[in-house]
Amino acid sequence: KRVNELERQSEAREEARHATKVRSELRNHEDVVNWTQLVAAGMAAKAASFCSRTPAIALHIAQTLTVATSPILSLELCRNAINDSVCKSIARMLATNTTLQLLNISS
Repeated sequence: KRVNELERQSEAREEARHATKVRSELRNHEDVVNWTQLVAAGMAAKAASFCSRTPAIALHIAQTLTVATSPILSLELCRNAINDSVCKSIARMLATNTTLQLLNISS
């Protein structure tokens, strides 16, 4: 029981660190912020490419697309140095998003 609590606390700290990193990165990527707003409004283009950014930007994009439906059919996140945390968010995105048909996460 104690081990599970410590694991949950560790995960919460890691998520807080990622959230701080994402907020910091988004200051330098206004196009991503604008795109996120278009996705939320259902007005984004069907294809999106955010290659050669950072893991934090890829994480933000994956979190944005965890909604069941979005206008995005094709997403490129190649060359973003995707790490385990981003992979977990991508997995959550793929488990819930029913409209995405093509995902490129190649390095």
